[in-house]
Amino acid sequence: MKSTFFGLIAAFFAISAAGEAQARLSLPKAGVNPVRVVINNADASTVARLKASQDAINTARDTVGAYKKAGDKEATKAAVKDLRSKQRERDKFVRKTISGSDDLKAALQAEVKAARVAAAKKRATVRKDVGSRIAAAATADQQASLEANKTAIGGVIANLRAARKGGASKEDTQDLRKELAGLQKSQKQVVGEILKANETLSAALKSEAKGRAREARRSVKGQGKNRRNVRQRRATKKS
Repeated sequence: MKSTFFGLIAAFFAISAAGEAQARLSLPKAGVNPVRVVINNADASTVARLKASQDAINTARDTVGAYKKAGDKEATKAAVKDLRSKQRERDKFVRKTISGSDDLKAALQAEVKAARVAAAKKRATVRKDVGSRIAAAATADQQASLEANKTAIGGVIANLRAARKGGASKEDTQDLRKELAGLQKSQKQVVGEILKANETLSAALKSEAKGRAREARRSVKGQGKNRRNVRQRRATKKS
């Protein structure tokens, strides 16, 4: 567990590439709300219908909460089923509305792009903060090693990208990949030494990492529920 944590922390000093992702209308994205996209950009009648649907969902959600509080399991189960049904109908309407409008598709894609940029900035801020705190706790020799490894890692990654862009195969880049692995291992060892000598910082970084992990799980929780709703809807159609 400890080595895994040190490895994750060491990754803050490495350079990574972000990949492009397609916006999927069927599932909400972290930081992107298709319902809000429709409400902010669609015509008045569409917005009114969607708001009415959302109001019904909110009422159904309150009903679930009331039955849970009362301890009525059977009523809660029925209320949850009704809530999910209403959510599926709303999502179906949103998907159909966006799919039929180039303007709404563009608006959704713009929000996805903005959310992606915001998330990347947030990760960069976290990396910079963690890196600064670890570097501040390091000795002069450790700071020099961290910086040297970081520079070397960046150079090797740049060479790897250039080689791949030039058509190099995995076998062709084997030496570069071995060099990169060695540098990353060295960086991991330096970070591990720093954190081992600074238990307070190590504990704080672990706690913060757990908090970010919990936040990430919450952000994708809705996707899991939505996928379950899709499966349930398909099962209903088959039966």
